[in-house]
Amino acid sequence: MLLTPIAAVNVLTVIEAPATRRLVSGLLREIGLTDITETENIDHAILQLRHASTKFGLIICDRIGGIGHLALLRFIRWDQTALPTSLPVICVSSQWTANELIAARDSGASLTLSMPITKRALEMAVASATSGQRPFVTSSAYRGVDRRVATVSGYAGPFRREDDARYRRAPGSPVIAEAEISAQPAVGKETAKPHGGSPTEEEEGERQADFNWFAAIATGHEGIDSEHQNIFDILRHLKECGHNPENDDSVTATLEGLKDYVKTHFAHEERLMDEFDYDERDRHKKEHASFTKKVNGLSHAALKDRKRSLKFLFFIYDWLVTHIGDIDRVMIAKMNGEFDDAFNNDPYKQQTGSVINDAHVVAAQVHRLATMLKDAPTPSRRASLSQQIADATE
Repeated sequence: MLLTPIAAVNVLTVIEAPATRRLVSGLLREIGLTDITETENIDHAILQLRHASTKFGLIICDRIGGIGHLALLRFIRWDQTALPTSLPVICVSSQWTANELIAARDSGASLTLSMPITKRALEMAVASATSGQRPFVTSSAYRGVDRRVATVSGYAGPFRREDDARYRRAPGSPVIAEAEISAQPAVGKETAKPHGGSPTEEEEGERQADFNWFAAIATGHEGIDSEHQNIFDILRHLKECGHNPENDDSVTATLEGLKDYVKTHFAHEERLMDEFDYDERDRHKKEHASFTKKVNGLSHAALKDRKRSLKFLFFIYDWLVTHIGDIDRVMIAKMNGEFDDAFNNDPYKQQTGSVINDAHVVAAQVHRLATMLKDAPTPSRRASLSQQIADATE
């Protein structure tokens, strides 16, 4: 959430490649930043900064020929007097080396991002850069946001800043600001959960879904796709019979069937990945092992509680959809020789993939909300869900 009202933030983009410029501007508009001035080189950007009537609140730039972003940062932080030297600057690139990241940081970049950039990642970066939560440091050698992002246990100095007098060092503990100490909540006191966090158990219990397999996550391998569909069928059966005491025997058999079937399915996938030169084999198998452990830990007693049961079934469903879409599909494509390794080196193809992924996320969110709307118990709940659907689709 942006602390500064979105409508009040004017953005200057300084991006050399037209495709990247359009993509970044499009994502900015999606997160509500509509006052955007586009430039393609440093001269044009400096002209805008010096003479435009617009008061910019954020600059987003790429490397502009390699090191152009460093020259732009030098101008903003040191060479001009008309603008705030603390003006937030986010630097983007398709690929950063360690030395390039250090150079951008030391030149005063507020944040650095790597393409492909998702809508969510850009929104978080803009919120962080414009919030003013990190102090801006002005010294004889450095101007930029405070680079200290962690405390160091046992640090005894030297303290090199004017405001370091406010810091104290407790014996054997990190350097801590006194203001931060007084602001810390009391031990055991619950704090409010931020909006947009994980659903509560009550919210989780309200969520209803069909646990359907859908074509968007098809791998193209007939056997694997069939097995995925069977797992979703088992989830639906557990959901339908899990809360009725008369179905105890059926629930027990279905639960054991799920555990056995997951093990059999993963064994099938792992046989396939051992048959070709698969570079993600170890990671893929570790994910299988972790998921199998969680499924095996589910007891029949847990399924008798409606909220706990739904929470676990949704965990399985969400994990499967994500795993199949992000990992299984790539594995099958690599096995079939259809995965283009050049994709990884093309930032524009990567960015297109991120946009498509965002679209899938929104579609899944709308589907979930629409299913909840169907079973909403009260008019106020239905109105709330309808508004959430409208916001998501917009």
